[in-house]
Amino acid sequence: MRFMFLDIIKWKNLLYFIAIQFLLKTCLLYYQGFETIFSFPNFFILTISVVLILAGMNTIKFSVSHENRGKEYPWQKLRKTAYFSIFFGLTLWVLVSFVVDRAYYSFIGIALVFFLFIYFYFFGGKKSLSTNMITSFIKAFCFLTVWWMDTPVGLNESEWNLFFKIQLLVVFYVSIGFIATIVNSLLMDIINIDKDYRLNHKTIPILFGRKRVKSIIFFISIIGCLAVLSLAILFSSNKYIFTTVFLTGILPELYFIYHLLAANSNSDYQKLLKKSYVAYALAIFSVPIIAYYFKNVV
Repeated sequence: MRFMFLDIIKWKNLLYFIAIQFLLKTCLLYYQGFETIFSFPNFFILTISVVLILAGMNTIKFSVSHENRGKEYPWQKLRKTAYFSIFFGLTLWVLVSFVVDRAYYSFIGIALVFFLFIYFYFFGGKKSLSTNMITSFIKAFCFLTVWWMDTPVGLNESEWNLFFKIQLLVVFYVSIGFIATIVNSLLMDIINIDKDYRLNHKTIPILFGRKRVKSIIFFISIIGCLAVLSLAILFSSNKYIFTTVFLTGILPELYFIYHLLAANSNSDYQKLLKKSYVAYALAIFSVPIIAYYFKNVV
């Protein structure tokens, strides 16, 4: 039951959320010498509060989409756990907002929980391309909300210019993460097509077949590859940064696309899903190197 619950809340994605938040704060804020609204302990509390809220929402989504499976799962216990997780996460959010003397931040948390609960409870149980995109957008929005709340203080004009460039970089990385999440969701739909069919989900593979979904993934992956290429061109004047972006961004994406074109069986798509995680992890490794560029070159 414990391991099943970890899968329900998508614990790996939540760990990625925490790790990437702290990587960006460390490399792009702390390392650059910025003093921000949230100290590291307070930032940790805020991040954990969002993770608890997302864990609760994932549990609600699971219970709504699987409740027709009868008594196979302890639905009441799952939903009570979900409500407690959301309530505790929101409580932490409100408390840390008062600690940093930004009481109005608590209204952001309340509004976020309200809209997330409405979506996951009434629409989260349905599986389609639109719900995959909305769910991916929600994760990206939650990530950026935490990031934008932790604004630097006491900046001069040159520091504001640097922070603006860093903001654009973070939005770029989150956008790439948004694309990667959609791709992973489509791959999961292909892998779980038989299970989704039994649950009467109208996923894209069920409606249009694996080949068309494969074409959609290919198209989205090309967009992601072109986006990373644009970042490499932006830093083309610096060979070190250009090489880093090329090796950690473009090559892994091309490697993924190559194996995507060769994928046919369910096992091929399972392996491809793992390769997508590796490709995204390599892209994240470029963050410290680009942070060094901002610190010592810009």
